[in-house]
This record gives sequence, structure tokens and C-alpha cells, in this order.
Amino acid sequence: MSKCKVKSDSIERSLRVLKNVIKGSSALPILESAVLWKEHNGSFCIGATDLETTCYIEIKDAKFSGKGNMASCVNIKTFLDVVKEICTTDMDISVDKNCENTKIQTSDNDIFELNSDPANQFPMLIMPSYTKSFDPPTENKYRDDDHYLFSIDLDKVVIDDVIKRVVPACAKTLLRPILTGIYVDMDEGRLTFAGTDSYRLSELSFEDGNGYKMIDGQFHNMIIPANAMEIVSSVLHNFNTDESAKIIMTSEVKVSRYADDYKSCDMEAKAGDIQSEVTHLTMISIETDSIKAIVSTRCIDGHYPDYKTIIPKKNLSSSEVEFSIDRNILHRIVKSAHVFSKDCNNNMVMEFHKDKEFMEIITPETGKGKFSKKVKDINYTKKNDNKIALSTIYMMDAIKLMDGSDMKFRITDSTHPAILNMNERDIGEFMHLIMPLRIQDDV
Repeated sequence: MSKCKVKSDSIERSLRVLKNVIKGSSALPILESAVLWKEHNGSFCIGATDLETTCYIEIKDAKFSGKGNMASCVNIKTFLDVVKEICTTDMDISVDKNCENTKIQTSDNDIFELNSDPANQFPMLIMPSYTKSFDPPTENKYRDDDHYLFSIDLDKVVIDDVIKRVVPACAKTLLRPILTGIYVDMDEGRLTFAGTDSYRLSELSFEDGNGYKMIDGQFHNMIIPANAMEIVSSVLHNFNTDESAKIIMTSEVKVSRYADDYKSCDMEAKAGDIQSEVTHLTMISIETDSIKAIVSTRCIDGHYPDYKTIIPKKNLSSSEVEFSIDRNILHRIVKSAHVFSKDCNNNMVMEFHKDKEFMEIITPETGKGKFSKKVKDINYTKKNDNKIALSTIYMMDAIKLMDGSDMKFRITDSTHPAILNMNERDIGEFMHLIMPLRIQDDV
């Protein structure tokens, strides 16, 4: 029997990450489990999947003893509840011959026996470059018909930025599935991440060598599910990764072929019986001295909206206004306006006057009353008569996306979106866009 000695803290952190993969109950009970196995290099691995997104974590400092392979499936919630109760630094994990019992033993001789399933009942982990099979002996099945696209080395600050500033702008409902993803594109060496729910948009862009470095291959644009990036965020947060972490993003087109009768890989079947499924996969690998985590996801199919057409060009209108304002002051004012605006579609009007130094923020009259404020702490770079109605909810969300003390606005007119960004950044460029609301007659 193979036994693995591993740090309790590493297992708990791993399970917290994997819990974000399954997100509640599944129609397939096996998908509520984590699969444990011994990798060829002798490290301990633990993974989970919801059939769209897969995450597995390789714990490098685990130590195996005994002979035989160790591969089983254990319910993630039960496993996590058990590990939380373990007070010792290390624990031993072993699996019985039939893989129906996974035993956890602490140095205090506390023994937990968890019901488990053989790992070969777990869905194959589909990842770029190989398919992970748990039929003993554990092996990686490389496929000649997979088409490698590219690999990019990303700075941790880029991933942090995407998670903080782009993911919140993505759609949360499946009415338009394509908007639940992050659009990744490259133009003339500039790597861009964008997310929108059709009411607001966030765009981050980085120059080659300043945030990212192309390793090899030819770039192909893609749409990565936002929830996959949230799992990456969970890895970074739970393992407290620092700037030394090595982060690689890889993309690949995987061709799966199976016979109609058996729905299994069968390259010997007759040509007429073979069906092909083409899957565009993206993998983000995070490696530190102690762990290597891989998040692999199916990219969203379809054409992302050409959002650049709605970004107003500079000097499009003779009434254009540009200014900067302390974001803490603005947040306090918008939060006050929201008390009344939430009863009128979150409508808040920002009004500007060419011959006055202040900006006026007003909410429409409601049964509860109205709010108005003359804001004087503004630094104009361009001033004209203008006004625009924006959502207080989206404004408060946008303020949270900014760093530093000040944030900048560019207002074209009442029919074009407002553009918000920050003062100079050390790395990359950020833009946030909010679509305007109709200005009500009583404002």
C-alpha cells in the first residue's frame, strides 16, 4: 500500500481552491469529489472539474512510502471538514487496495476513514497537451492531432489586474453566454483583456516586455470564462503567491475523436463511424517553490462584440468635458445620491457648466425626495456645458476598480458612454466605460 505524508495546511489550501471549481451540487455526484493521485515525478496531486473548467494542484514537498499507485476520489466538502479539524502539521494519506476507503492519520494517531471511489471513475482531466487518465497505471495520453497555439509568460500583476478590474465587468447571467467571458486579443504586440455586460466595459492592455512576454507560438484571440479567472484568483489568494510566482498562459485546440457506438476514444474504428469534437482550451499555470497549480478551461465559442466601435473618440463633440476628482470624495457623494436614485433606475445626473468651476450631481425627484450636490474639488482639463446620466450602482463599482487618490473622466455628451481611468500606472493601461441612462425630465 502506498502512503503519502503531506502538510495539512497544503491540503486545506488546495481543497479551498477546488471547492470553487465545483460550486454546489452537481447532477453527477462524482463531480463533487476531488481526485487524488501520485504523479510520475513523485509529487502528490489533487484535482477537480465541472467538465468545463479543471483545476489540479501538485504539492511538491509530499513524501511517498510503500509500493503501488495511490488514486481515489473523495468528497471535497467532507475532506475539507476533516482537514479543518486536524491540529498537527503533517498527515498521512493512504488508499486501500480497492480504492473504496481513503485513510487519513495524524501524528496524534487520529484516524479518519473516508468513503471513496476508484479514480478511474472520475472524468478524464482534459488539458492542453495531454489527457489525464486514471486507469492504472496513471499515464498522460498525448494526442498527435492536438494543435498547439502559443504560450505567454505573465507577470503576477497582470493576473491581479485582470481579476480585480476586468472580471467584475463581465455578465453574471447566461442570457448572452459570450459576455460571461474575458476577451483576450493581441494587436501589434499589445496584449488586451476586456470584459463587458453590455452596460459597462473594462479594458486592460499591456506592452510586450512590460507585463507579459511571448514565449513561442502564434497568438490567437480567445474568450476565457470569467469563473476560470476567479479560480486562478483563489489559487493566488490561498497560497499567498508573491511576485516570484511563475505564471504561464497556454492555448491549444484539442481534437477529440470517438466512435458513435461507444462514445470512447477509438482510433481503430471505421472512418465513417468517427465523430470529431474540436475544443479550444486555455491553461493558466502558477508555479512556486512548494506547489504547481494548473487551471484549464474550455474557451467560449463565438464572436465577441466589437466593443471598440462604441468608445467615443477624443474631440468627437464640441461639448466634451475632461476632469479629475478625488475618488474617495466622489464615492461618498455617489453613495449619498444612491439613497434616492435606487427608486428611479439608479439614475444620477452629472451636470457641467462652462462658466462655473463646480460640477453638480442631481437625482430625479422621487416619493422620498431628491439629492443634489455642487462638487468644487475638481481639476478640469477641458470644460464645456454638458450633462450625462449614469447609474449610481455602476459608478460605485467603477470607483472600486481604481487605484490611487484621483480618477479621471471624459464625458462626450448625454448619448455617448463616459470613460473613466486612473492617473499614470507603472504597468499597462486601464479604461472603464459606463453606458449613459436617459436623462429624466424632472432633473
